[in-house]
Amino acid sequence: MGASELRSELGRELPSYMVPSYFVQLEQMPLSSNGKIDRKALPAPEGSLQTGADYVAPRTWVEVKLAQIWQDVLGLAQVGVKENFFEIGGHSLRATTLASKIHKELNKPLPLRSIFEAPTIEQLAVVLEQLDQVTYASIPVTEERSFYPLSSAQKRLYVLHQFDPNDVNYNMPSVLQVSGPLDVKRVEDVFRQLIDRHATLRTRFELVDNEPMQWVEDTVPFEVEYTKVQAERSASDTDQDTATDLDTATDTTISQEAQERVRQFVRPFDLKAAPLLRVGLVDLGVQGAEQEQQHLLMLDMHHIVSDGVSMEVLTDEFVRLYGGEELSPLRVQYKDYAVWQQSEAHQEWMQRQEAYWLGTFRGGVPVLDLSTDFARPAVQSTAGDTIEFGLEREVSERLKELASQTGATLYMVLLAAYTTLLHKYTGQEDIVVGTPIAGR
Repeated sequence: MGASELRSELGRELPSYMVPSYFVQLEQMPLSSNGKIDRKALPAPEGSLQTGADYVAPRTWVEVKLAQIWQDVLGLAQVGVKENFFEIGGHSLRATTLASKIHKELNKPLPLRSIFEAPTIEQLAVVLEQLDQVTYASIPVTEERSFYPLSSAQKRLYVLHQFDPNDVNYNMPSVLQVSGPLDVKRVEDVFRQLIDRHATLRTRFELVDNEPMQWVEDTVPFEVEYTKVQAERSASDTDQDTATDLDTATDTTISQEAQERVRQFVRPFDLKAAPLLRVGLVDLGVQGAEQEQQHLLMLDMHHIVSDGVSMEVLTDEFVRLYGGEELSPLRVQYKDYAVWQQSEAHQEWMQRQEAYWLGTFRGGVPVLDLSTDFARPAVQSTAGDTIEFGLEREVSERLKELASQTGATLYMVLLAAYTTLLHKYTGQEDIVVGTPIAGR
């Protein structure tokens, strides 16, 4: 009996949330010394069995098109029409990208909720057949201007910066480890290419008639901040990767001097001066068992010109350009998006959204009444800390299973657990929690 048949049989007897998400065929169950099932010895699901669905090829042109879009979004070579989006690598951010690509390719504006309610190509194709055609409108390239309006996100960040220009809370620092020979001049040349490629890296911000505006400069001064120090390597350190491999600098034990260089690198930006990007390179000398050259590549950008997705794009393009690859030109820049967002046509849509949220919070935004050791300060502090802890494998697998059974993502399950914890602390049932999204 195949996985799909097994699923169907179980579906006749059990509610959907009790049907297993994973099916793995074993010759025999692994047993412990006392004759019980050895759960730790059970193999992890692999391949198409992971979804509990046999591969079924697309049968209609809509399913074929959806399969192509899914493969692009998920980075998979093949997707069957019965496979669950959230069981083969999908999550809420990728669902947003999926909805956007479906609108662009099929001219069907798909609500994000539909992907959660119809998470297979087979189900989604039925949903799309019931939607009206709405032509996908690309963001137009705006005419050249002396300055441009800010997007809504940029306006918020500009105002926050005015409260404390020396604040670094909206800096976006990143430290990457580079192993092997590195051409410092080439690194600087590549970043000059990136600055020339992305107008947002040549953008500065100033007030015009008490309204913040953004200027895009043709050229901006830039140079890599280069320093050379010595690092200390622990005996347990493993060998590093090749010269073009970039990774977060977490497995290098660097000297106190190098650590101080990293701390000093993050400092306030002047929004009136472009670029709102700085790059630093720390030469750690020869390191490791293979005696390879080691560097720390430090990046820092202000959030007003970048976000997490933008940083991923920048890192990817840096690696490709450093490797000698040519990048295709960009059709639009972020200033074009800002102009489109602030246009009269889009403002009508934003006003409807504003009216909705003002109505939702007509009685005020709920304030979490936590019992704290000290009174809240008059001026909010952004001082905080990160607490890291690990979960046992069994707990982690049960959480993933719960997400799969409820048609949710692991992030949604953990967020529900967090809000439940806040409820236990406060007794409140109306709790507002802010979460990051990708929207640039």
